[in-house]
Amino acid sequence: MAHVMEDVVVWREDVRGVYGVASGYLWLGKNYRDWNVTPNFSWIWKTTTQRKIQFFIWLIGQGALPTNSLRFQRHMAYSAKCSRCSTTDETILHALRDCPHSLEIWMRLVWVFKNGVVRLVENPGAEAMEGSRQGSRKKILVHTPSGEVMNSYAVLERKLSSLGWERYYDDPDLLQFHKRSTVHLISLPRDFNKLKSMHMYDIVVKNKNFFEVRDSM
Repeated sequence: MAHVMEDVVVWREDVRGVYGVASGYLWLGKNYRDWNVTPNFSWIWKTTTQRKIQFFIWLIGQGALPTNSLRFQRHMAYSAKCSRCSTTDETILHALRDCPHSLEIWMRLVWVFKNGVVRLVENPGAEAMEGSRQGSRKKILVHTPSGEVMNSYAVLERKLSSLGWERYYDDPDLLQFHKRSTVHLISLPRDFNKLKSMHMYDIVVKNKNFFEVRDSM
């Protein structure tokens, strides 16, 4: 008599069929436009800024910014991957905040409060970042509590695991880590030798007070 297997519930958005916060977040990012929510963005047109900036903000609010993810859904692109970092799908949040290239720009800017006014200025440490991009000095990632240099993925994974990160197997071409109970995802090239400063800064921002990017000696 043939063995009859029981039906099981699987999560289609994960290759293992197991639901996770990260895959759930990615699914929401692809489908949130179907939610029965109609936020009011009329305030955008009342701001005193250039029309093109108003339109850009409006596109973001409507979820209509032509990212690769949206273009792929509409059969206007061959891939949903970010064309700048190729680490994950280019959603609006990834394009504006999470992409290592965007992150590097944010890292170059700081908010300064002076004479009752808050303004955005270039980070005083930006020159060092620029120098690293030009090859003047190689950057290293340091675990600040222990002072240990992250000289391999094995060492890095141990430190990330102690901070609540776990391996995420979504893309076989990448080494990814997801932090439990959050939507944060770290995507790194599989070859440690291809780890760049932009990847290091991504780790620093998502693990404040635990990692630091320094110049190699």
